Amino acid sequence: MTTTRLSLRLLAALLGAGPALAWTSPGLGEVYDPAALVAVSGGALTGSWPDYTQNQALLISAGDELRLPAGTHWTVADSVELRVQGLCTALGTPWEPIRLEALSGQPNSWSGLILDEADPASRLRCVTVRGGDDGLNCLGSSPVVEYCELSGNYSSGLSCFLAGSPILRHCLIEDNSRYGVEITGGSSPVLEHCVIRGNNVEASSPRNAVSIGIQGTNSPRFTSCLLEGRGPANPASGLSLWMSGAPLVRDCEITGFRSGVVIQGAGAQGRLERCWIHSSRYTNPIQGGSGVNVNTSATPVFRGCCLEDNDWGVTITSACAPDFGGSAEPGDNRLHGNGNGGSVWDFFNNTSSALQARGNWWGSTDPATIELHIHDDGDGAFGAVQTDPIRTDSLLAPLLAPDLGFHALAAGAVLGLRPAEHFRHLPGTAYHLEGPGSVSAAGDSLVWTPPAAGDSLLTLLLRATPPQGPGACDTLVVWLRRAGLEAPVLQVEEQGADMRLSWSAVPGATAYRLERALQADFPDGGVEIIHEGPELEFVDLGALLRPKSFYRARALAPTR
Repeated sequence: MTTTRLSLRLLAALLGAGPALAWTSPGLGEVYDPAALVAVSGGALTGSWPDYTQNQALLISAGDELRLPAGTHWTVADSVELRVQGLCTALGTPWEPIRLEALSGQPNSWSGLILDEADPASRLRCVTVRGGDDGLNCLGSSPVVEYCELSGNYSSGLSCFLAGSPILRHCLIEDNSRYGVEITGGSSPVLEHCVIRGNNVEASSPRNAVSIGIQGTNSPRFTSCLLEGRGPANPASGLSLWMSGAPLVRDCEITGFRSGVVIQGAGAQGRLERCWIHSSRYTNPIQGGSGVNVNTSATPVFRGCCLEDNDWGVTITSACAPDFGGSAEPGDNRLHGNGNGGSVWDFFNNTSSALQARGNWWGSTDPATIELHIHDDGDGAFGAVQTDPIRTDSLLAPLLAPDLGFHALAAGAVLGLRPAEHFRHLPGTAYHLEGPGSVSAAGDSLVWTPPAAGDSLLTLLLRATPPQGPGACDTLVVWLRRAGLEAPVLQVEEQGADMRLSWSAVPGATAYRLERALQADFPDGGVEIIHEGPELEFVDLGALLRPKSFYRARALAPTR
Protein backbone atom coordinates (compact mmCIF):
# COMPACT_ATOMS: atom_id res chain seq x y z
CA MET A 1 0.00 0.00 0.00
CA THR A 2 2.71 2.50 0.92
CA THR A 3 4.80 1.70 -2.16
CA THR A 4 1.85 2.21 -4.49
CA ARG A 5 0.84 5.52 -2.97
CA LEU A 6 4.36 6.95 -3.09
CA SER A 7 4.95 5.76 -6.63
CA LEU A 8 1.80 7.55 -7.76
CA ARG A 9 2.99 10.70 -6.03
CA LEU A 10 6.34 10.50 -7.75
CA LEU A 11 4.65 10.01 -11.12
CA ALA A 12 2.42 13.00 -10.47
CA ALA A 13 5.40 15.15 -9.53
CA LEU A 14 7.36 14.15 -12.62
CA LEU A 15 4.44 14.68 -15.01
CA GLY A 16 3.14 17.83 -13.35
CA ALA A 17 -0.15 16.09 -12.64
CA GLY A 18 -2.67 17.32 -10.12
CA PRO A 19 -6.11 18.88 -9.86
CA ALA A 20 -7.01 21.88 -11.99
CA LEU A 21 -6.18 25.05 -10.09
CA ALA A 22 -8.88 27.67 -9.69
CA TRP A 23 -6.41 30.45 -8.92
CA THR A 24 -2.65 30.66 -9.37
CA SER A 25 -0.52 33.58 -8.26
CA PRO A 26 1.58 35.13 -11.06
CA GLY A 27 4.98 34.65 -9.38
CA LEU A 28 5.92 38.33 -9.51
CA GLY A 29 7.19 38.72 -5.96
CA GLU A 30 3.80 39.54 -4.41
CA VAL A 31 2.86 38.87 -0.78
CA TYR A 32 -0.61 37.37 -0.29
CA ASP A 33 -2.30 37.46 3.08
CA PRO A 34 -5.91 36.20 3.40
CA ALA A 35 -7.42 39.64 2.78
CA ALA A 36 -5.40 40.02 -0.42
CA LEU A 37 -6.45 36.57 -1.63
CA VAL A 38 -10.11 37.39 -1.00
CA ALA A 39 -9.67 40.47 -3.18
CA VAL A 40 -7.90 38.82 -6.14
CA SER A 41 -8.80 35.10 -6.20
CA GLY A 42 -12.28 35.42 -7.72
CA GLY A 43 -14.01 33.56 -4.90
CA ALA A 44 -11.41 30.86 -4.34
CA LEU A 45 -11.04 32.37 -0.86
CA THR A 46 -13.87 34.23 0.83
CA GLY A 47 -14.45 35.76 4.25
CA SER A 48 -13.05 38.51 6.43
CA TRP A 49 -10.65 38.69 9.35
CA PRO A 50 -10.12 36.35 11.08
CA ASP A 51 -12.40 33.72 9.44
CA TYR A 52 -11.85 32.62 5.84
CA THR A 53 -13.11 29.75 3.69
CA GLN A 54 -11.21 28.27 0.75
CA ASN A 55 -13.74 27.16 -1.85
CA GLN A 56 -11.44 26.26 -4.77
CA ALA A 57 -7.83 25.23 -5.26
CA LEU A 58 -5.06 27.77 -4.69
CA LEU A 59 -1.44 27.73 -5.83
CA ILE A 60 1.07 30.28 -4.53
CA SER A 61 3.76 30.23 -7.20
CA ALA A 62 7.52 30.35 -6.79
CA GLY A 63 8.59 33.91 -6.12
CA ASP A 64 5.39 34.82 -4.27
CA GLU A 65 4.61 34.50 -0.55
CA LEU A 66 1.63 33.19 1.40
CA ARG A 67 1.64 35.07 4.69
CA LEU A 68 -0.82 34.06 7.43
CA PRO A 69 -0.95 36.42 10.44
CA ALA A 70 -1.46 35.18 14.00
CA GLY A 71 -5.10 34.36 14.71
CA THR A 72 -6.04 33.34 11.14
CA HIS A 73 -8.81 30.71 10.98
CA TRP A 74 -8.82 29.14 7.49
CA THR A 75 -11.36 26.41 6.66
CA VAL A 76 -11.23 24.40 3.43
CA ALA A 77 -14.10 22.92 1.43
CA ASP A 78 -14.14 19.27 0.33
CA SER A 79 -11.64 18.08 -2.32
CA VAL A 80 -9.79 21.40 -2.41
CA GLU A 81 -6.00 21.78 -2.64
CA LEU A 82 -3.71 24.36 -1.02
CA ARG A 83 -0.22 24.26 -2.56
CA VAL A 84 2.69 26.65 -1.95
CA GLN A 85 5.71 26.69 -4.27
CA GLY A 86 6.95 30.05 -3.03
CA LEU A 87 7.50 31.26 0.53
CA CYS A 88 5.09 30.20 3.26
CA THR A 89 5.13 32.31 6.44
CA ALA A 90 2.57 31.42 9.11
CA LEU A 91 3.54 32.80 12.52
CA GLY A 92 0.99 32.33 15.28
CA THR A 93 1.36 32.38 19.05
CA PRO A 94 -0.07 30.10 21.78
CA TRP A 95 -2.73 32.79 22.39
CA GLU A 96 -3.38 33.52 18.73
CA PRO A 97 -2.81 30.22 16.87
CA ILE A 98 -3.31 29.80 13.15
CA ARG A 99 -5.84 27.09 12.20
CA LEU A 100 -6.10 25.35 8.82
CA GLU A 101 -9.02 22.94 9.03
CA ALA A 102 -11.46 20.95 6.92
CA LEU A 103 -14.84 22.62 6.67
CA SER A 104 -16.42 19.18 7.17
CA GLY A 105 -14.25 18.39 10.18
CA GLN A 106 -13.43 14.96 8.69
CA PRO A 107 -10.02 13.48 7.68
CA ASN A 108 -9.15 13.43 3.96
CA SER A 109 -11.57 16.26 3.17
CA TRP A 110 -8.88 18.46 1.58
CA SER A 111 -5.24 18.21 0.53
CA GLY A 112 -3.64 19.51 3.71
CA LEU A 113 -0.88 22.10 3.38
CA ILE A 114 1.41 21.09 0.50
CA LEU A 115 4.83 22.74 0.38
CA ASP A 116 6.01 21.82 -3.11
CA GLU A 117 9.70 22.75 -3.46
CA ALA A 118 8.80 25.80 -1.41
CA ASP A 119 11.25 28.54 -0.45
CA PRO A 120 13.67 27.11 2.16
CA ALA A 121 12.99 30.15 4.38
CA SER A 122 9.38 28.98 4.90
CA ARG A 123 8.36 28.90 8.54
CA LEU A 124 5.34 27.69 10.48
CA ARG A 125 4.80 28.52 14.15
CA CYS A 126 1.76 27.70 16.33
CA VAL A 127 -0.21 26.34 13.35
CA THR A 128 -2.83 23.57 13.58
CA VAL A 129 -3.60 21.53 10.44
CA ARG A 130 -6.60 19.17 10.59
CA GLY A 131 -8.77 17.17 8.23
CA GLY A 132 -6.33 16.92 5.30
CA ASP A 133 -4.97 13.96 3.37
CA ASP A 134 -1.52 14.67 4.81
CA GLY A 135 -1.50 17.40 7.41
CA LEU A 136 1.81 18.88 6.22
CA ASN A 137 3.25 17.51 2.98
CA CYS A 138 6.89 18.51 2.38
CA LEU A 139 7.65 17.70 -1.27
CA GLY A 140 11.27 18.66 -1.72
CA SER A 141 10.77 21.32 0.97
CA SER A 142 12.59 21.92 4.24
CA PRO A 143 10.68 24.50 6.32
CA VAL A 144 11.14 25.20 10.03
CA VAL A 145 8.00 24.07 11.89
CA GLU A 146 7.64 24.92 15.59
CA TYR A 147 4.89 24.53 18.24
CA CYS A 148 2.49 23.15 15.61
CA GLU A 149 -0.21 20.47 15.69
CA LEU A 150 -0.78 18.02 12.82
CA SER A 151 -3.80 16.04 13.97
CA GLY A 152 -6.92 14.36 12.63
CA ASN A 153 -5.59 13.97 9.08
CA TYR A 154 -5.80 10.86 6.92
CA SER A 155 -2.68 9.44 5.25
CA SER A 156 -0.23 11.03 7.71
CA GLY A 157 0.30 13.97 10.00
CA LEU A 158 3.66 14.75 8.35
CA SER A 159 4.79 13.48 4.95
CA CYS A 160 8.39 14.00 3.75
CA PHE A 161 9.07 13.04 0.12
CA LEU A 162 11.46 13.94 -2.71
CA ALA A 163 14.21 15.05 -0.28
CA GLY A 164 11.78 16.99 1.89
CA SER A 165 13.70 17.51 5.14
CA PRO A 166 11.85 19.90 7.46
CA ILE A 167 12.92 20.78 11.00
CA LEU A 168 10.16 20.23 13.55
CA ARG A 169 10.45 21.39 17.16
CA HIS A 170 7.86 21.03 19.94
CA CYS A 171 5.16 19.69 17.60
CA LEU A 172 2.21 17.38 18.30
CA ILE A 173 1.35 14.73 15.68
CA GLU A 174 -1.73 12.95 16.96
CA ASP A 175 -4.85 10.95 16.01
CA ASN A 176 -4.14 10.70 12.29
CA SER A 177 -5.99 7.90 10.49
CA ARG A 178 -2.88 6.14 9.22
CA TYR A 179 0.75 7.15 9.73
CA GLY A 180 2.02 9.72 12.16
CA VAL A 181 5.14 10.51 10.09
CA GLU A 182 6.10 9.16 6.64
CA ILE A 183 9.70 9.68 5.50
CA THR A 184 10.83 8.47 2.07
CA GLY A 185 12.33 9.49 -1.26
CA GLY A 186 15.68 10.60 0.17
CA SER A 187 14.32 12.72 3.03
CA SER A 188 16.10 13.42 6.31
CA PRO A 189 13.92 15.59 8.57
CA VAL A 190 14.89 16.61 12.10
CA LEU A 191 12.34 16.24 14.92
CA GLU A 192 13.11 17.59 18.39
CA HIS A 193 10.78 17.45 21.41
CA CYS A 194 7.88 16.18 19.30
CA VAL A 195 5.03 13.98 20.53
CA ILE A 196 3.77 11.41 17.99
CA ARG A 197 0.82 9.80 19.74
CA GLY A 198 -2.29 7.74 19.06
CA ASN A 199 -1.99 7.50 15.27
CA ASN A 200 -3.23 4.69 12.96
CA VAL A 201 -6.77 5.36 14.13
CA GLU A 202 -7.99 3.34 11.14
CA ALA A 203 -6.12 0.26 12.49
CA SER A 204 -6.69 -1.81 9.32
CA SER A 205 -3.00 -2.59 8.70
CA PRO A 206 0.44 -1.94 10.30
CA ARG A 207 0.83 1.74 9.49
CA ASN A 208 3.48 2.82 11.91
CA ALA A 209 3.84 5.95 13.99
CA VAL A 210 7.10 6.75 12.15
CA SER A 211 7.66 4.96 8.83
CA ILE A 212 11.11 5.47 7.23
CA GLY A 213 11.61 4.15 3.66
CA ILE A 214 11.17 2.47 1.27
CA GLN A 215 12.42 4.74 -1.56
CA GLY A 216 15.83 6.42 -1.52
CA THR A 217 18.23 6.76 1.40
CA ASN A 218 16.55 8.42 4.38
CA SER A 219 18.46 9.46 7.49
CA PRO A 220 16.19 11.45 9.80
CA ARG A 221 17.09 12.55 13.31
CA PHE A 222 14.82 12.26 16.35
CA THR A 223 15.83 13.83 19.67
CA SER A 224 13.77 13.88 22.90
CA CYS A 225 10.60 12.66 21.17
CA LEU A 226 7.73 10.58 22.52
CA LEU A 227 6.23 7.86 20.31
CA GLU A 228 3.11 6.45 21.96
CA GLY A 229 0.83 3.82 20.42
CA ARG A 230 -2.69 2.55 20.88
CA GLY A 231 -1.80 -0.83 22.38
CA PRO A 232 -1.46 -4.39 21.02
CA ALA A 233 -4.88 -4.52 19.33
CA ASN A 234 -3.58 -1.88 16.91
CA PRO A 235 -1.10 -3.38 14.39
CA ALA A 236 1.20 -0.35 14.30
CA SER A 237 4.84 -0.27 15.38
CA GLY A 238 6.54 2.77 16.88
CA LEU A 239 9.40 3.30 14.42
CA SER A 240 10.15 1.29 11.29
CA LEU A 241 13.12 1.55 8.94
CA TRP A 242 12.83 -0.23 5.61
CA MET A 243 15.84 -0.58 3.34
CA SER A 244 18.54 2.09 3.01
CA GLY A 245 19.04 4.74 5.66
CA ALA A 246 20.84 5.64 8.87
CA PRO A 247 18.48 7.47 11.25
CA LEU A 248 19.68 8.75 14.62
CA VAL A 249 17.20 8.30 17.47
CA ARG A 250 18.38 9.77 20.76
CA ASP A 251 16.73 10.27 24.17
CA CYS A 252 13.35 9.09 22.89
CA GLU A 253 10.58 7.10 24.57
CA ILE A 254 8.75 4.48 22.48
CA THR A 255 5.81 2.83 24.22
CA GLY A 256 2.45 1.15 23.77
CA PHE A 257 2.89 -0.46 20.33
CA ARG A 258 2.63 -3.98 18.99
CA SER A 259 6.37 -3.62 18.28
CA GLY A 260 8.56 -0.76 19.44
CA VAL A 261 11.22 -0.58 16.70
CA VAL A 262 11.37 -2.62 13.47
CA ILE A 263 14.50 -2.39 11.29
CA GLN A 264 14.95 -4.55 8.22
CA GLY A 265 16.43 -4.69 4.75
CA ALA A 266 19.81 -4.34 3.06
CA GLY A 267 21.28 -0.95 3.87
CA ALA A 268 19.07 -0.43 6.93
CA GLN A 269 21.44 0.92 9.57
CA GLY A 270 20.66 3.60 12.13
CA ARG A 271 21.73 4.31 15.71
CA LEU A 272 19.57 4.43 18.83
CA GLU A 273 21.07 6.06 21.92
CA ARG A 274 19.62 6.34 25.43
CA CYS A 275 16.13 5.39 24.25
CA TRP A 276 13.49 3.91 26.55
CA ILE A 277 11.49 1.24 24.70
CA HIS A 278 8.80 -0.45 26.76
CA SER A 279 5.28 -1.92 26.87
CA SER A 280 5.39 -3.66 23.46
CA ARG A 281 2.75 -6.40 23.48
CA TYR A 282 1.86 -9.30 21.17
CA THR A 283 1.74 -13.07 21.52
CA ASN A 284 4.01 -13.93 18.55
CA PRO A 285 7.64 -12.67 18.66
CA ILE A 286 7.97 -12.86 14.87
CA GLN A 287 4.88 -10.67 14.35
CA GLY A 288 5.13 -8.34 17.31
CA GLY A 289 5.58 -7.96 21.03
CA SER A 290 9.26 -7.02 20.84
CA GLY A 291 10.86 -3.82 21.97
CA VAL A 292 13.23 -4.16 18.99
CA ASN A 293 12.84 -6.45 15.95
CA VAL A 294 15.77 -6.62 13.47
CA ASN A 295 15.92 -8.78 10.34
CA THR A 296 17.00 -9.16 6.71
CA SER A 297 20.67 -8.05 6.78
CA ALA A 298 20.04 -4.83 8.74
CA THR A 299 22.95 -3.49 10.86
CA PRO A 300 21.64 -0.95 13.40
CA VAL A 301 23.56 0.11 16.54
CA PHE A 302 22.09 0.36 20.06
CA ARG A 303 23.88 2.20 22.88
CA GLY A 304 22.64 3.03 26.37
CA CYS A 305 19.05 1.98 25.60
CA CYS A 306 16.57 0.58 28.11
CA LEU A 307 14.36 -2.26 26.87
CA GLU A 308 12.01 -3.38 29.62
CA ASP A 309 8.44 -4.59 30.15
CA ASN A 310 8.06 -5.86 26.58
CA ASP A 311 6.82 -9.37 25.79
CA TRP A 312 10.24 -9.88 24.18
CA GLY A 313 13.14 -7.48 24.55
CA VAL A 314 15.01 -8.01 21.26
CA THR A 315 13.98 -10.37 18.47
CA ILE A 316 16.40 -11.18 15.64
CA THR A 317 15.15 -12.89 12.47
CA SER A 318 16.80 -13.61 9.09
CA ALA A 319 20.50 -12.96 8.46
CA CYS A 320 21.28 -9.62 10.11
CA ALA A 321 24.00 -8.24 12.36
CA PRO A 322 22.69 -5.66 14.84
CA ASP A 323 25.27 -4.13 17.17
CA PHE A 324 24.23 -4.33 20.82
CA GLY A 325 27.83 -4.00 21.96
CA GLY A 326 31.13 -5.52 20.90
CA SER A 327 34.63 -5.94 22.23
CA ALA A 328 35.69 -2.43 21.18
CA GLU A 329 32.58 -0.59 22.36
CA PRO A 330 30.24 -2.01 25.00
CA GLY A 331 26.50 -1.70 24.50
CA ASP A 332 25.66 -0.18 27.91
CA ASN A 333 22.05 -1.22 27.27
CA ARG A 334 19.59 -2.38 29.90
CA LEU A 335 18.01 -5.61 28.60
CA HIS A 336 15.99 -6.78 31.56
CA GLY A 337 12.44 -7.35 32.77
CA ASN A 338 10.89 -8.51 29.50
CA GLY A 339 8.53 -11.46 29.60
CA ASN A 340 5.30 -13.00 28.36
CA GLY A 341 3.20 -15.48 30.30
CA GLY A 342 6.09 -16.47 32.55
CA SER A 343 8.59 -16.89 29.69
CA VAL A 344 11.43 -14.36 30.00
CA TRP A 345 13.15 -13.46 26.75
CA ASP A 346 15.33 -10.39 26.89
CA PHE A 347 17.16 -11.38 23.69
CA PHE A 348 15.59 -13.81 21.17
CA ASN A 349 18.02 -14.92 18.43
CA ASN A 350 15.90 -16.78 15.91
CA THR A 351 18.75 -17.09 13.35
CA SER A 352 21.77 -19.32 12.88
CA SER A 353 24.10 -16.30 13.08
CA ALA A 354 26.38 -15.74 16.08
CA LEU A 355 25.67 -12.31 17.57
CA GLN A 356 27.37 -10.00 20.05
CA ALA A 357 25.60 -8.19 22.88
CA ARG A 358 28.57 -7.35 25.10
CA GLY A 359 28.74 -4.92 27.99
CA ASN A 360 25.02 -4.81 28.81
CA TRP A 361 23.02 -5.10 32.04
CA TRP A 362 20.77 -8.19 32.18
CA GLY A 363 19.39 -7.83 35.70
CA SER A 364 22.03 -10.23 37.06
CA THR A 365 25.76 -10.85 36.98
CA ASP A 366 25.32 -14.64 36.96
CA PRO A 367 25.97 -16.02 33.43
CA ALA A 368 23.72 -19.03 34.05
CA THR A 369 20.80 -16.79 35.03
CA ILE A 370 21.40 -14.51 32.07
CA GLU A 371 21.43 -17.48 29.71
CA LEU A 372 17.90 -18.34 30.83
CA HIS A 373 16.80 -14.95 29.43
CA ILE A 374 18.51 -15.41 26.03
CA HIS A 375 17.26 -17.60 23.18
CA ASP A 376 20.34 -18.88 21.28
CA ASP A 377 22.40 -22.04 20.72
CA GLY A 378 21.36 -23.42 24.10
CA ASP A 379 17.77 -23.60 22.86
CA GLY A 380 18.26 -25.37 19.51
CA ALA A 381 20.03 -24.84 16.21
CA PHE A 382 20.46 -21.11 16.67
CA GLY A 383 23.49 -18.82 16.77
CA ALA A 384 25.22 -18.06 20.06
CA VAL A 385 24.82 -14.66 21.70
CA GLN A 386 28.05 -13.41 23.28
CA THR A 387 27.43 -11.31 26.40
CA ASP A 388 30.87 -10.98 28.07
CA PRO A 389 31.77 -8.68 29.69
CA ILE A 390 28.55 -8.19 31.66
CA ARG A 391 27.68 -4.81 33.16
CA THR A 392 27.40 -4.95 36.91
CA ASP A 393 24.81 -2.18 37.29
CA SER A 394 21.96 -0.50 35.42
CA LEU A 395 22.82 3.15 36.05
CA LEU A 396 23.01 3.92 32.35
CA ALA A 397 19.29 3.35 31.91
CA PRO A 398 18.10 6.61 30.31
CA LEU A 399 16.59 9.19 32.62
CA LEU A 400 14.73 11.31 30.11
CA ALA A 401 10.97 10.96 29.60
CA PRO A 402 10.25 13.36 26.70
CA ASP A 403 7.26 15.63 26.19
CA LEU A 404 6.57 18.73 24.11
CA GLY A 405 9.00 20.69 26.27
CA PHE A 406 7.29 24.08 26.21
CA HIS A 407 4.84 26.05 28.33
CA ALA A 408 2.67 29.11 27.65
CA LEU A 409 2.70 31.33 30.74
CA ALA A 410 0.34 34.26 31.31
CA ALA A 411 1.63 37.49 32.75
CA GLY A 412 2.07 37.43 36.51
CA ALA A 413 1.91 33.63 36.74
CA VAL A 414 4.58 31.23 37.99
CA LEU A 415 5.51 27.84 36.54
CA GLY A 416 5.40 24.74 38.73
CA LEU A 417 7.48 21.79 37.51
CA ARG A 418 7.54 18.28 38.88
CA PRO A 419 10.94 16.94 37.77
CA ALA A 420 9.68 13.35 38.12
CA GLU A 421 7.36 14.07 35.18
CA HIS A 422 10.37 14.97 33.01
CA PHE A 423 12.77 12.26 34.17
CA ARG A 424 12.64 8.63 35.20
CA HIS A 425 13.26 9.13 38.88
CA LEU A 426 16.15 7.34 40.59
CA PRO A 427 16.50 7.46 44.39
CA GLY A 428 18.81 10.24 45.52
CA THR A 429 18.54 12.24 42.28
CA ALA A 430 18.98 16.00 42.66
CA TYR A 431 17.19 18.43 40.35
CA HIS A 432 18.16 21.94 39.30
CA LEU A 433 16.47 24.52 37.07
CA GLU A 434 18.83 26.95 35.35
CA GLY A 435 18.06 30.08 33.36
CA PRO A 436 16.56 33.58 33.74
CA GLY A 437 14.20 34.29 36.63
CA SER A 438 14.25 32.72 40.11
CA VAL A 439 13.62 29.20 41.43
CA SER A 440 12.30 27.88 44.73
CA ALA A 441 11.42 24.40 46.01
CA ALA A 442 7.89 23.37 47.00
CA GLY A 443 7.68 19.73 48.06
CA ASP A 444 8.54 17.57 45.06
CA SER A 445 8.18 20.54 42.69
CA LEU A 446 10.29 23.46 41.55
CA VAL A 447 8.57 26.83 41.24
CA TRP A 448 9.92 29.23 38.63
CA THR A 449 9.15 32.96 38.77
CA PRO A 450 9.88 34.62 35.42
CA PRO A 451 11.78 37.86 35.00
CA ALA A 452 9.95 41.07 34.16
CA ALA A 453 9.71 40.62 30.41
CA GLY A 454 6.93 40.73 27.87
CA ASP A 455 5.91 38.49 24.95
CA SER A 456 9.24 36.69 24.96
CA LEU A 457 10.58 33.18 24.46
CA LEU A 458 12.80 32.00 27.31
CA THR A 459 14.81 28.77 27.49
CA LEU A 460 15.35 26.94 30.77
CA LEU A 461 17.54 23.93 31.53
CA LEU A 462 16.15 21.28 33.87
CA ARG A 463 18.99 19.09 35.11
CA ALA A 464 18.87 15.73 36.91
CA THR A 465 21.96 14.43 38.75
CA PRO A 466 21.74 10.91 40.22
CA PRO A 467 24.06 9.90 43.08
CA GLN A 468 26.17 7.80 40.70
CA GLY A 469 26.56 7.62 36.97
CA PRO A 470 25.75 10.20 34.29
CA GLY A 471 23.12 12.88 34.69
CA ALA A 472 20.54 14.07 32.20
CA CYS A 473 19.12 17.43 31.19
CA ASP A 474 16.07 18.70 29.36
CA THR A 475 15.51 22.09 27.74
CA LEU A 476 12.19 23.80 28.40
CA VAL A 477 10.88 26.71 26.34
CA VAL A 478 8.52 29.16 28.03
CA TRP A 479 6.28 31.57 26.12
CA LEU A 480 5.88 34.53 28.45
CA ARG A 481 2.97 36.83 27.73
CA ARG A 482 3.12 40.56 28.35
CA ALA A 483 0.97 41.96 31.15
CA GLY A 484 -1.65 44.51 30.15
CA LEU A 485 -5.08 45.01 28.68
CA GLU A 486 -6.70 42.68 26.19
CA ALA A 487 -6.13 43.49 22.52
CA PRO A 488 -8.82 45.44 20.63
CA VAL A 489 -10.58 43.67 17.76
CA LEU A 490 -9.43 45.45 14.59
CA GLN A 491 -11.57 45.82 11.44
CA VAL A 492 -10.11 46.99 8.11
CA GLU A 493 -12.14 48.40 5.19
CA GLU A 494 -10.98 49.83 1.84
CA GLN A 495 -12.27 53.30 0.91
CA GLY A 496 -10.95 54.23 -2.53
CA ALA A 497 -7.18 54.55 -2.16
CA ASP A 498 -7.47 54.81 1.62
CA MET A 499 -7.85 52.24 4.41
CA ARG A 500 -10.44 52.81 7.15
CA LEU A 501 -9.54 51.08 10.42
CA SER A 502 -11.82 50.70 13.42
CA TRP A 503 -11.44 48.76 16.65
CA SER A 504 -13.44 47.64 19.64
CA ALA A 505 -13.39 49.44 22.98
CA VAL A 506 -11.44 47.70 25.74
CA PRO A 507 -12.51 48.04 29.40
CA GLY A 508 -9.91 50.01 31.37
CA ALA A 509 -8.26 51.57 28.31
CA THR A 510 -7.91 55.35 28.11
CA ALA A 511 -6.28 55.46 24.67
CA TYR A 512 -5.40 53.31 21.70
CA ARG A 513 -2.27 53.01 19.59
CA LEU A 514 -2.44 51.98 15.92
CA GLU A 515 0.74 50.45 14.49
CA ARG A 516 1.76 49.65 10.91
CA ALA A 517 4.47 47.29 9.61
CA LEU A 518 5.52 45.65 6.35
CA GLN A 519 5.78 42.22 8.01
CA ALA A 520 3.05 40.25 9.76
CA ASP A 521 5.17 39.51 12.84
CA PHE A 522 5.83 43.24 13.50
CA PRO A 523 9.61 42.91 13.95
CA ASP A 524 11.55 45.17 16.29
CA GLY A 525 12.65 48.27 14.40
CA GLY A 526 10.04 47.73 11.68
CA VAL A 527 6.93 49.10 13.45
CA GLU A 528 5.51 52.57 12.75
CA ILE A 529 3.01 54.26 15.12
CA ILE A 530 0.48 56.00 12.88
CA HIS A 531 -2.13 57.06 15.46
CA GLU A 532 -2.54 57.34 19.23
CA GLY A 533 -5.55 58.68 21.08
CA PRO A 534 -8.96 57.88 22.59
CA GLU A 535 -10.70 57.49 19.19
CA LEU A 536 -11.98 54.11 17.95
CA GLU A 537 -11.25 54.67 14.26
CA PHE A 538 -8.64 56.10 11.91
CA VAL A 539 -8.25 56.53 8.14
CA ASP A 540 -4.83 55.69 6.67
CA LEU A 541 -4.75 57.99 3.65
CA GLY A 542 -3.29 56.58 0.44
CA ALA A 543 -2.67 53.16 1.99
CA LEU A 544 -3.47 51.27 -1.23
CA LEU A 545 -0.91 53.34 -3.15
CA ARG A 546 1.93 52.17 -0.89
CA PRO A 547 3.48 48.71 -0.35
CA LYS A 548 1.19 46.22 1.38
CA SER A 549 1.09 46.83 5.15
CA PHE A 550 -0.13 45.07 8.27
CA TYR A 551 -1.94 46.85 11.10
CA ARG A 552 -2.14 46.24 14.82
CA ALA A 553 -4.19 48.03 17.51
CA ARG A 554 -3.10 48.21 21.16
CA ALA A 555 -5.09 49.32 24.19
CA LEU A 556 -3.28 51.70 26.54
CA ALA A 557 -3.84 51.92 30.29
CA PRO A 558 -3.51 55.21 32.23
CA THR A 559 0.01 56.02 33.34
CA ARG A 560 0.76 56.14 37.10
